[in-house]
Amino acid sequence: IAVYNNEAQPLQTIRKHVMDAERSYHKIDPCQLAAWHFEDEQLNLAFEQQSFSPKTNDAITEQLETVTADPMPFFIQANEPNGYGVLLVHGLLASPAELREYGHYLADLGYTVLGIRIQGHGTSPYALRELTNQQWYQSVQKGFSILQAYCARIFVIGFSTGGALALKLAEENPDAIIGVVAVSVPIKFVNSSFMLVPLVHNTNTFVQWMSSFEGVKPFIENSPEHPDINYHNTPIRALYELRLLIQDVEKRLPNINTPTLLIYADQDPVVAISSADTVFEKLGATQKKLHVINADNHGILMENTDNIWRLIDDFLKQQSHLVENLETQAQTQPVREIVT
Repeated sequence: IAVYNNEAQPLQTIRKHVMDAERSYHKIDPCQLAAWHFEDEQLNLAFEQQSFSPKTNDAITEQLETVTADPMPFFIQANEPNGYGVLLVHGLLASPAELREYGHYLADLGYTVLGIRIQGHGTSPYALRELTNQQWYQSVQKGFSILQAYCARIFVIGFSTGGALALKLAEENPDAIIGVVAVSVPIKFVNSSFMLVPLVHNTNTFVQWMSSFEGVKPFIENSPEHPDINYHNTPIRALYELRLLIQDVEKRLPNINTPTLLIYADQDPVVAISSADTVFEKLGATQKKLHVINADNHGILMENTDNIWRLIDDFLKQQSHLVENLETQAQTQPVREIVT
């Protein structure tokens, strides 16, 4: 009995610490908790970089990679905050570096800005190859949860695949998001060979299942506009997951009632301009705008092509004023008292 008692003592101590932690958890300031979660996102990047270092991957594939821009997620608090938050979601193959300059621009206007990193990005295409579109979305959800600790009124701005993820987030959080800006959301692609992706992906999966080989064609080479930010190698798996995401978002579009601004380039070399009409027509929101600019580049948000940052400014200000007017009306609404 004495031996059992000695062995049980550490368990009682552990139980006490667990119960103390549970009690103190509810006393933690939400902003402090959010800061810890953001730190977790930074640590996740470091872990991913270590896990998928060039030494562990195919040298031929890795030597083509020229990503040098800092992929770290960023959180910028304005010197004079206006009470609104903006969640920025980058595109496929990129990283938060794609929208970092834009994030600072928004912070200078008074917004609290969080640029989240989608898992598998900014490290190695091998990391991206391991992930599903649901895991991409989980990254966006984490960023949204962190930002909610600091701001009750949040806009979400996403580019390309990030725009699709932003629309999905709006559909699932209709009361928490006051506006969405979706730039170059892909539904159709300029390169028709994208239609063959499911076939190649399924063949790769079959070959991997039958043998130890990587697959018939695990990656395809890409010539990015911004090689310091985007991967040169695109995992076939990632393109397959993108197709699944597009199908999912397209089904959700009629349920999205959040005010939305859509922006496309008429000569985008990646996303077919027909995507614009598809998204706009299926979108359920009554407050929706479609703006098409004359441009032949894909990265229009990063490059502020045709001064679209100002266009987005106007949308954010308009929605902010509408929200503030509604809140004022709710506060001044006379209360009717019935006496019986």
